[in-house]
This record gives sequence, C-alpha cells and structure tokens, in this order.
Amino acid sequence: MALPLRDGQRLEGECRARLLCETSQTLPPGWSSLNPRRRNIIPQAVQLGPDRSMKSPVHLGEAASLRSVGERGLVIEFGDRIDLAVNERVHRLARAVSSRLGDRVIEVVPTYRSLLVIHDPLRVPRRRLVRDIAPLLAELSTHEAAAASRLVHIPACYGEDLGPDLAFVAAHCRLAPEEIIALHCGATYTVCMLGFTPGFPFLGGMCSRIAAPRLLAPRPLVPAGSIGIAGEQTGIYPVASPGGWRIIARTPLRIFDPSLATPFLLAPGDRVRFAPISRDEFDARLASGSDAPELGGSP
Repeated sequence: MALPLRDGQRLEGECRARLLCETSQTLPPGWSSLNPRRRNIIPQAVQLGPDRSMKSPVHLGEAASLRSVGERGLVIEFGDRIDLAVNERVHRLARAVSSRLGDRVIEVVPTYRSLLVIHDPLRVPRRRLVRDIAPLLAELSTHEAAAASRLVHIPACYGEDLGPDLAFVAAHCRLAPEEIIALHCGATYTVCMLGFTPGFPFLGGMCSRIAAPRLLAPRPLVPAGSIGIAGEQTGIYPVASPGGWRIIARTPLRIFDPSLATPFLLAPGDRVRFAPISRDEFDARLASGSDAPELGGSP
C-alpha cells in the first residue's frame, strides 16, 4: 500500500538513515536493518512531487533498479547483499554522477549496494534525472581503470581492556589471539560506506576465518576509536556510542573531528590497513594528541 507523503523531508531522513545502516549480510525485500522485526516504512514504490513518472521501481535488467524515496531522493540499487564487486559499482556510479551531473544533484550517498541521489525536483524533475543517470549506468559495464584511492594505515592496540572481545573471537574461531591479530592486520580493507554514527567506516575485505557474531546485548557505551568485528565486517567507532560489535582493539586516532573542515578521517572508497602497536605507544600517542595517520604506500 502506498504511503501518503505529507512530510517529504521526514521520510527522506528516515530513508537516508536506513540506507546508511545497511549492514546485514542480506537485505530481504521490504525489511529494514534498523529494526529487523518490523516491515520497512519505506514503500516499495512512491508517487509524489511535480513529476509522477516513477509510480513503480524502474528495473534496468539484472544489474540495477531505480526507485523514488521522498520528493528529493532517487535510489539506484545493485543486488541485495554485501559484495565488494557490487560496492565498486556503487562507487563508480557515485563518481560519475558527481563529476558528470554537477549541480543537477545536491548530494550522493553511497552504501554497500545502493546509491542515494538527492536533487531538487523543482530545478531537475525526476524524469530528467532518470534520463541523465541511465547512460551512466550503461557505462558501468565498460572497462574502467581502478580509481586512485588513499591507503590509510591505522595503528591499533589489540586485546586487554582496549580489546575486551579478542579472547572470545579467538575461541569462537578456534585460533590463538595472535593469529586473530595477524589476520586482521594482514588484509587491505575497502571503506564501503560511512554510517551508523558520524564517520563510522564499514570495512569490507576481512578474512572470513575471523568472522564473529555480534554481542547478544549491545554495550551501552563503546569508547571512541574501538575496532570491532560483526560477521565478516570490521569497523571503527568514531565516537563513544552504544554498540554490539565484538571489540578487539582500539586506535588512538580521531576518526571524527567536527572542528575540522573535513571532519571524517576516512571516505568511501579509501583503503585501510591496521598496524599493531604496543600499549605504551598507544598511551603515548593518545597523550600527545599525535593522531595524524600514515598515508600512501602499497598494500
């Protein structure tokens, strides 16, 4: 049943929150990862605004589909699961929309498997936006050289009070804690998306051998800089917040600093590697405020 949209901005905000929290391994149609026990409040098809050309989702073969979400939102969806190849398509489209459509769009928000494009329907009607995006989607099937991306090295102190769940993860995976650390530091991760809290990086590419379930009950407070595992994902808590990921380490770097012109340390598409440090080095860096990451270099 279509949902009456008397408050387009409220719905857009709810949709954006849903998009930024797509963290489950699969997303069954109509369900939201914000609350897996209730149906998604976002309708399957939305009819609104001065341009009513999208009364139902537009499917572009098996590769992607378009749907309206609020008066100013258009979502391009690729699949229904976490997959680095799918995520790369999302980021390729985000770059193309940003560079080729310019001021015809207000913002693009990439997620694991979809892209939210925000626009002003009074300036750019929905039908025109869809017409502009269609050829960009078609170009995704052509070969494109890998886009240049930053490689950010994140220092991490593992175990003890900074990584209280390291022992659980080791036992769950039937590995020694040292093996968990080595495998976690041995991968080069991709920042698939930011969400949940400001600047929280969802990192893809973790070794499946160290996958571990979330806590049965989330902690009321997880310290900023905590590095966790949830399923086959790993990520870093930018601010102190509740959280249910298994915490194995903590970094002294500030992942989110609202006083900076660019408040987020990481951006979607960046690559990340973790480097183990001692507790003494962690304390020294934290006390000195030395939170500049090491950039560049080959993985």
